[in-house]
Amino acid sequence: MPGPWKPWNDADVGEYTQLNHEFLKYMYQEGPGNPPGGYRDRYLNFTSDELRRALAQDLKILIPANVKAYVFDCESLRWNDPDGIDWHNDTWYMMVLPPTPRGHYPPNPPSGDYTECQAWEGAWYHAMVDSLGM
Repeated sequence: MPGPWKPWNDADVGEYTQLNHEFLKYMYQEGPGNPPGGYRDRYLNFTSDELRRALAQDLKILIPANVKAYVFDCESLRWNDPDGIDWHNDTWYMMVLPPTPRGHYPPNPPSGDYTECQAWEGAWYHAMVDSLGM
C-alpha cells in the first residue's frame, strides 16, 4: 500500500525515547560554537544501504525491503532521497532531523540544561507521536 510507513509497538516507547535522546544529544552538539556537519551531513549523504544500516544501528529502526527511505533536515531544509521515491506509488519512511534548539531563557547562550531538556522533550515526542525515530 503506498504512503507513509510507521512501525509501532507501545512496549518499546521507553527504549526508543532513550535511543532518540542519544541521537539528539549528538545532533544538538553541532549547534552554535560546535563544528557543523557530523550527524546531519552523514544522514544527508548516505546511500540507500548506508541509510538503512544507520537507522538500524543508531535508532533500531528496521525498514522492510519494500519500504523506501528518505531523510529531511528541518534545520538546513536539505533532504536525501537515495531510493528515488515515487510518492504516489511507493511505501516510504521519512526520517525527520529536527532543528537544534536555539531559544533560551535567561542564560545567553542556551545553557546545557536547556539543551538537555529539549533533547529529552524531542526524544519523547518522536518516540510517542512519530513512533520509533526522528
